[in-house]
Amino acid sequence: MLARPALVDTAMKAEPAHPDSGQTVYFGANIYYWGTAEQNYLLVQGVRAWARNAQEKGLARHFWYFRFDTRGPHLFLLFATTVQAEPLLRQYLEMQIAKFLKNRPSAEPLSQEEIEKRHKECRGKAFNIADFEQGFAANNSFAAFRHDSMHYPLNFTNGMPLADELWRRLDNIAFWAIDQLDNDPAMKAIRWLAAVDQALHRGGFPAEAYWRFHACTLLLPLRERLAANEADVLAMVPRLVSDNNRRVFSDAWEQVALGNFAGVDADALVALTMRDPGRTLEQRFLLLREINHAVMAQLGQWVKFQIPIIVYAWSRNIPQ
Repeated sequence: MLARPALVDTAMKAEPAHPDSGQTVYFGANIYYWGTAEQNYLLVQGVRAWARNAQEKGLARHFWYFRFDTRGPHLFLLFATTVQAEPLLRQYLEMQIAKFLKNRPSAEPLSQEEIEKRHKECRGKAFNIADFEQGFAANNSFAAFRHDSMHYPLNFTNGMPLADELWRRLDNIAFWAIDQLDNDPAMKAIRWLAAVDQALHRGGFPAEAYWRFHACTLLLPLRERLAANEADVLAMVPRLVSDNNRRVFSDAWEQVALGNFAGVDADALVALTMRDPGRTLEQRFLLLREINHAVMAQLGQWVKFQIPIIVYAWSRNIPQ
């Protein structure tokens, strides 16, 4: 179990400015809080206000979060801040997290077997220094840390000319995702992917190639099967989506086409990822794939839920 960080004296003042005080650094926290409904409550009743307040106080510029299961189910919070603001941001967040966990602890019962299973399904992925710790973290504990700019998810935008603009948009999406958690997040996840598909088309980007790429990252044997017999695989893809799912997904696509998707500019986000001249097409696909995967996780929709939607999006784009 990780030791809970000591709280900082509330009277702490910012250190005197120095030449690097405005340098961007990243501050993160893992909050081990079991249960999807419980995590939704934590995001809606706690994290949203903390992130907004941190930005309004000038302690953070961008905010992002992810759900993950390494060492136990948790929320990974990430803030872009500065060297000067980081100590106050740490103080503020540690106090708010500790107070929330004390007043509203998760009571979700998870067996050690289930925790270990979820950890194993992460396939050794570690996104921050807390993920590298030994053993499993206790429910209702947390770890706070300086996050390396070369680690996930920042590694996907390193060297990107418009990285700050992209992170501004991902910040907006993070808050949008929290706002959907009490408003049918599963349907919002489907509509998000429909909006991405339509943005690919409006931007003139290779939609079929993108969804094929994304599907291959989720269904690992696909790439090999496509190489062996592409025609048979493409003929099979539409049959992988059940009739009921097809009706639900088709309706979501139609609703988005009618403009019933508000709050996020998917077209601008897709254009940012797909018009980066410094990256290969596959690297652009990978960035968009990671963004989509993160949005699904933010909405509490795991890979098993994502697969049929991705396959459906691909099937829509296979030339007949």
